[in-house]
Amino acid sequence: MKREVLSRRDGPVLGRRSWPVFSWGCVIALGIMYAWGFRVNAGRGDPGGLWLVAAVMCATAAIIRQLGTCAMVLRREILVVLNPIGSQEVSYDEIRQVAALRGGSLKIFTLRDELLYPVGFSGSLADYLFHTSEKAADAIRERLPRVARLVRKSVLAAIVGGVVEAVD
Repeated sequence: MKREVLSRRDGPVLGRRSWPVFSWGCVIALGIMYAWGFRVNAGRGDPGGLWLVAAVMCATAAIIRQLGTCAMVLRREILVVLNPIGSQEVSYDEIRQVAALRGGSLKIFTLRDELLYPVGFSGSLADYLFHTSEKAADAIRERLPRVARLVRKSVLAAIVGGVVEAVD
């Protein structure tokens, strides 16, 4: 699964506004820390350690930037989930349930019993305070086919009703 480069023209992009700002802030802070460390340690012994620290900081910056660009794109017929390692696409017809959990995380269940876990909505204090996962779940639910929503509700009611009858 390769990670797609998408523009806003592909559809509404759901993601936290704070993540890109935070990730760039971390990258800048890493650069400042390396410059300070280089200045303090330059000329002291073997320079191999400075190159190792530079490589580790570059890798850390790349990982932080990947996390900062996590999002979901609501295309006309397909939901695209952009995660740090790759992207996943699922048709709205294949989505069984969209759940915003109490901790602020978002989970998408498909009809093939797959679980899509958007890292961009993995729960945080901002999610808890501003309910961003619930808003994202509502935006996805609005795009689900109307017939499928009614069928899913009646199937859920039948399952719950069967459980209640079995308990009585």
